[in-house]
Amino acid sequence: MFTRELVTDQTELLAEVVRDYWRVHFYPLEPAQAALMLGVVKSPEELQKKLKVLLARREIPLAHQGQLLVVDSLADVLAQAQLQHGTTSAEFVASGSSQSRTAIARAARAFQRQCSRQRQCRQIRGIAGGNRGLGGWCAAPNKLLSFAQGAFRFRKGAKIQTEIVHPAFQALANLQQYQAQPQLPFAAQVLAHAKQWVAKTLDERQQLRAEMGFDDLLRELEAALARSAADAPNGASSRLAAIIRAQFPVALIDEFQDTDPLQYLIFNHIYGVAANNPNTALILIGDRSRRFMAFAAQIFTPI
Repeated sequence: MFTRELVTDQTELLAEVVRDYWRVHFYPLEPAQAALMLGVVKSPEELQKKLKVLLARREIPLAHQGQLLVVDSLADVLAQAQLQHGTTSAEFVASGSSQSRTAIARAARAFQRQCSRQRQCRQIRGIAGGNRGLGGWCAAPNKLLSFAQGAFRFRKGAKIQTEIVHPAFQALANLQQYQAQPQLPFAAQVLAHAKQWVAKTLDERQQLRAEMGFDDLLRELEAALARSAADAPNGASSRLAAIIRAQFPVALIDEFQDTDPLQYLIFNHIYGVAANNPNTALILIGDRSRRFMAFAAQIFTPI
């Protein structure tokens, strides 16, 4: 720690790492995938702004509705997003061979006027028009869901009462089933992946440069206190915490409502709040109504 330079402004280094993330993960994407990603962030500069707060406290894991967001593969997230948006099934139909298109159009013509759903009948007339009509419906994948295998309904007494089985119709049924399942937000998964990659790469670049920032000071102090506590015999105090506590037996933290979990964890390592040692004191002063960190309001009563 003491052989590294403390850098007060790491904005340019962060910008460099975010641009590298953009080059590595955005440039190789197919057009449909790139469109999905651009719906979340439109430039490296915008991505950097969104990551700034997340990286400041990178030790805090991201979560959505209680579920941790750990994203190892951006490709898997994109594949799920494509399926969720219907592009996989739509492309299957749209890019199929002329024989496949003809089979679907023939099935649509056979179903015409036999279905009991008025809306489905109108859509069938569009698809029955052939490739042109089919291409139009493929541009709106949600409309295609009316043709999912098992979704057809026929009028009572109609000549046709049995669906024509076709891979395209089954693909749409699979899509419908997938969309019915709860999914993690695509944007949250993208940001989680970006945070993981950028944080790891940023640490590596700082090590190579022998640099550290103010947030690194906090993270490394907490890690050192945790290691010292783990090495201490059962029931014994951490040696590092004891040294700091001997020098500063009383700590008074003003504006405590602005404290984050990492900062509080450091003070808890040192003073052992639960132990309530009469030889030390940790005094917290703040205003719960002005808090920025929600967790702080659960720890203390305002003075």
